Amino acid sequence: MSGVLSTCARIGLSASSGCWHRWRQWAADAVIVIAADQPERYLLIDGYRRVRALEQLGRDTVEAVVWSLSEAEALFLDRSMRAGEQATALEEGWLLAEMSERFGYDQEELARRFDRSVSWVSRRMGLVELLPAAVQQQVRSGAITAHVAMKFLVPVARSGAEDCCRMAEGFARHRLRSREAGQLYVAWRGATARCANGCWPIRSCS
Repeated sequence: MSGVLSTCARIGLSASSGCWHRWRQWAADAVIVIAADQPERYLLIDGYRRVRALEQLGRDTVEAVVWSLSEAEALFLDRSMRAGEQATALEEGWLLAEMSERFGYDQEELARRFDRSVSWVSRRMGLVELLPAAVQQQVRSGAITAHVAMKFLVPVARSGAEDCCRMAEGFARHRLRSREAGQLYVAWRGATARCANGCWPIRSCS
């Protein structure tokens, strides 16, 4: 929900409060963005929260800006227009993974379209494609930084989800910084190299 609605919900304000009225005004003034890649075929690009808010208010119409673009091109344009906004690494990873899976873009093309390096694309896609769901949640909650997850946990996840979960639990429990996490990662690599069958007890994080 919007920041206004989140504030209302968090402090439990009634529908008669000023906060509630500000949220109603925000929803009433909402403008969404849709793409029209074919006649009479509209795809919502930006405004999901506004649409949900209007539904809660009993509204069935909304003002929209229509882009005559394919869905993929509209998503690229929307992302470029949000260049100044700070998306999380996971949010970027979700978008990159969707562009790859649904529209067939490879990492080189995604890097070009987002004006980033292939390494930047690969690291963020690794967050959502390789990390177990439980580890992603630890990143989302802030228990593990995205930087630490991309640099150390994604490579471990390529070797096995169980080792990744176990290492993530240690990172989160002790709130390890990048340097400390790197030391643990180096120790893991050394142990893995010396013990082909795995020397750590296995525990699932499902």
